Amino acid sequence: MQEKWYVPSGLWAQHRSTIAGMARRAGLNCIRLVWSTEMALRSANGSIGVPTAALYANPDLQGKGPLQVLDAVIAAIAQQGLMVILDNHSSDAMWCCEITDGNGLWYTARWSEAHWLQGWAVMAQRYAKTAAVVGMGLRNEPRPTFLNYQLRLPSWGSGGALTDLTVAYEKAAAVVLAAKPRSLIFAQGVLAGRDLRGVRARPLVLRSAWPLGQVVGNQLVYEVHEYPFLWGNFNFSDHAAYAARLDASWGFIFKEGRAPVWLGEFGVQHTAAGISSPWWKAVTRYIRDNSLDWAYWPLDGQQGPSRKQGEVETYGLLNPSWNGWAYAPLVAELAALV
Repeated sequence: MQEKWYVPSGLWAQHRSTIAGMARRAGLNCIRLVWSTEMALRSANGSIGVPTAALYANPDLQGKGPLQVLDAVIAAIAQQGLMVILDNHSSDAMWCCEITDGNGLWYTARWSEAHWLQGWAVMAQRYAKTAAVVGMGLRNEPRPTFLNYQLRLPSWGSGGALTDLTVAYEKAAAVVLAAKPRSLIFAQGVLAGRDLRGVRARPLVLRSAWPLGQVVGNQLVYEVHEYPFLWGNFNFSDHAAYAARLDASWGFIFKEGRAPVWLGEFGVQHTAAGISSPWWKAVTRYIRDNSLDWAYWPLDGQQGPSRKQGEVETYGLLNPSWNGWAYAPLVAELAALV
């Protein structure tokens, strides 16, 4: 839903209830729906619509705005008994994530911090009483980014107002909690959601209002992402070394009882080679050894409009018709982790 058609992918191929039903049959219990600040604000003020092509298989949604479509998608997910986590994936409606896309921080040259907070107010207020929406992911994969030809590096607890994730997160969390006080709050670290070492010195503090509202406990979840292409030539057969790297980056948070950690994205090519790769065996072992909660990326069957529309999503769980599995053994592997 972060892409330029402003609505979740696959609605052109199958009815929303069919896709939600596939998730349930996979043994999943939650869907992470990603969205852009542009979508939230422009849909709220009525300045964007949804292309007809985006909704071919959901004709009852034709003519509705992006947020109205999202309402219907969340309702379909809830009817399957599944939960929803809403994740602010980008500011611009686009596919992410690159250093050059200008969306590595919580604001951009086009969308300010105030816009970001306003977007969170729109989303939190809209789903304040929607029981299926249980959590809010404040920002996806903070990473180095170029703004006005200047490189800015996200920081944790230092670096000033332009780069410090901790202050920005606490502001946004307060906006969410003001509207939906029992929401879980998901926060990712630097280096595209892979590095939370800064939590040792500067843990996040959730408050009912920023900066001096009542402290809110037991609702913070740190989120991390993990992919094979991020490791270079690492020897995954040395599991102790792999586990030690993850422990040092973020595993210490839950192992020391500081807070829960959610593996909010991980994925692999939906092939025999993918699920037999050393990285896949290493990450799934780490998940099992530590009883981690996780979300696989992605449920999709095709690429969306910001990439090569209609081409196969090579990591996706679903086939290109969105009504069956792309590779059933991958789904079985995930079922074994539940």
